[in-house]
Amino acid sequence: MKKNGSRILVVGQTPPPFGGQAMIIKKIIDSNYRQLEIYHVKMSFSKEMSKMGSFDFSKVIHLIKIIYDIYIYKYRYDINMLFYPPSGPNTIPIIRDIIILFFTRRLFKKIIFQFFAGGISEYYLATNKLLKYLMKKVYFYPDITIRPSLHSPNDGLIFQSKEDAILPWGVDDNFDKNKKIKQDRISILFVGVIRESKGILILLEACKILKEENVDFQLTVLGEYYSNEIQKNIFDYLEKNKLKNYIYFEGVKIDDSYYKCFYKADIFCFPTFFESENLPVVLIDAVKFGLPIITTNWRSIPEIVKDGVNGFLVEIQNIYQVVEKLKLLIYKKELRDDLGKNSREIYLNKFDNKIFIKKLEEIITR
Repeated sequence: MKKNGSRILVVGQTPPPFGGQAMIIKKIIDSNYRQLEIYHVKMSFSKEMSKMGSFDFSKVIHLIKIIYDIYIYKYRYDINMLFYPPSGPNTIPIIRDIIILFFTRRLFKKIIFQFFAGGISEYYLATNKLLKYLMKKVYFYPDITIRPSLHSPNDGLIFQSKEDAILPWGVDDNFDKNKKIKQDRISILFVGVIRESKGILILLEACKILKEENVDFQLTVLGEYYSNEIQKNIFDYLEKNKLKNYIYFEGVKIDDSYYKCFYKADIFCFPTFFESENLPVVLIDAVKFGLPIITTNWRSIPEIVKDGVNGFLVEIQNIYQVVEKLKLLIYKKELRDDLGKNSREIYLNKFDNKIFIKKLEEIITR
């Protein structure tokens, strides 16, 4: 935190849980700036993915505390800028935003919304009159809106922002090519919340087809189950199709144990069609580690993966395209190597955290 700079209050979730938005907000808070003095009011409504978007009385108490803390920080440190990440297109988080912003937004001279999740303006356009009225009261007319790419929904346009900025987020460069771990079988990696719209069931079905065609591979899955129901369904699916010797669920990994999975991987596969998806941090991690990627042509993903350059973009929920591209990369090592090198170049030129933090400060202070 830079003393004597422009003071800005960041309100947002930091880990746990270890989702992409929480990780990026933590990086924004922890980074060094030339002209900004960063203060943080922590959101902590859900420590587990399975609790996100659900109602709990303890969340009401926490919401009141957030509003109280915003007032305390505002007047104790004389802060005039609010940096706030609006929720995705889900009713309960939107109501949370409405309550927080209704009581606090007027305290600040400059309002900055960063859209980590995609689709809230689409939700606004389709919702009922009452909720639309309330959303307009708190989301409209910010000073700056920030979205990660031109492929993202233009929430700033709908909410009539004074300035709409494009800024892909970044991650720290901790890649060391000498730490690559050779596996006996081609290793595929999936990282994300284990829920249907992240494409995990599509990937499992693709793996079933690969096994039936006697393709030698292994899949490692990192992430937290979204619900007990999907955990049971996946366990039953693995049992029924005799996939336990091919697919390994490793849970949530952090720091070195997380990065080790990327060093072991030969291919990153992420067939998401998640409704709030925007610019997935796991894909930025994959390009950082120089992996060829198979993912979907969805939202801002083409900002990270260029079809045929550092991976392949498939149609959402198209199992057979996933199978086709997996087989292509499994059997062609030279292609894997070429695409992986291109991934690494894309990261260095576009997604290094130093680039992100520098441009973020420029946007906020101009």
